Amino acid sequence: GLTGQIALRLSDGMKELRPGEAQSAVIAGMGGALMIRILQDSKETVESLRECILQPQSEAWLVREALKKNGYFITEENMIWEEGKFYTVIKAVNLQNPPEGFCRETLEAQEKRFLEECKSQGLLSSDEWERAADIFGSRLILEKNPVLLEYLKESLRKNRQISAGIGSASAGEAGAPEKEKTAGRLAQLAKEGQLLEQLIGIMK
Repeated sequence: GLTGQIALRLSDGMKELRPGEAQSAVIAGMGGALMIRILQDSKETVESLRECILQPQSEAWLVREALKKNGYFITEENMIWEEGKFYTVIKAVNLQNPPEGFCRETLEAQEKRFLEECKSQGLLSSDEWERAADIFGSRLILEKNPVLLEYLKESLRKNRQISAGIGSASAGEAGAPEKEKTAGRLAQLAKEGQLLEQLIGIMK
């Protein structure tokens, strides 16, 4: 009895949605790579929206990157833990067609104050903040989301576990190329681990 209020369409992504026909889009329950393909394949429709709410099951950092490239600004994020898995929800507004009441300056000022405070205490550099914001979500960090904190702790535990495993396995390596490759991977893990430790300290 709702045919007068809603219209249902079978579609590959948003291909059956005409530009200007909708103000908001919710894309959920799929991997980040597929979500990005949907955004890219319907560029005109995406440009006509006012906002998107996205719930990537994986590769959330790639989704954040794609939103920026498409002229969107992330205004809210949330993270939940359910049945042994972490889930991220992202809300972003279209800077070319923002919803009424949107104020980018307020959000940017909050982020700037946070970064200046971190710099003054030697906690994060600008480059580290940009990397952290892309990977883990600036709004989640700024609001000290408690589920994100648990996610960071779990990520650090896995980081240390992998580092220890690689270190043990590399003890018997003989060839120089293998040792160089292992050293590079350990350096990368150390860098990631350092950022995780910094963020955990900030959010505590």
